[in-house]
Amino acid sequence: MNLKETYPETVRELKDNFSNPELPKPVIELSELEKLCEGDLILEGLLSEVVDYCERYTETVAQYQEFDSRENTRENQEEKAKFDKEKRVVHNATIDSINILARALIKSGKNGQWIESLHGSTGSRATYATFALRTTYQRLIEMEVLENGKEDNGQI
Repeated sequence: MNLKETYPETVRELKDNFSNPELPKPVIELSELEKLCEGDLILEGLLSEVVDYCERYTETVAQYQEFDSRENTRENQEEKAKFDKEKRVVHNATIDSINILARALIKSGKNGQWIESLHGSTGSRATYATFALRTTYQRLIEMEVLENGKEDNGQI
């Protein structure tokens, strides 16, 4: 699914939320993760899974926003409740994929300590959600650069 075409409003919100230079730095940039995993097929595969799950999570957030914009009927409430369970499953899988990558990085002798910021004493499901959304945003920027052949300063 092409997030940019299917959910353009969500992509605009990602841009608005994450292109602000005054925001705190992310726990770790996608480009840093790519460098850490480079040359190790297992780590590269795990990172690819993380990015896929982050994109899937972002899609579920966009779909959930669509549910919120619908009329509040009993049928829509039931559909939203069912979807909420699906969203939770995707969120849990995203969290698991991120944790697995961090453990594999540490086991390989590479920096995986950034994970402490996500699940440490201040971490929560919300910090993982922010990580997933930011990772999707960074991937969208990378794809835009590849398509246009130039750096676009975070504009998608």
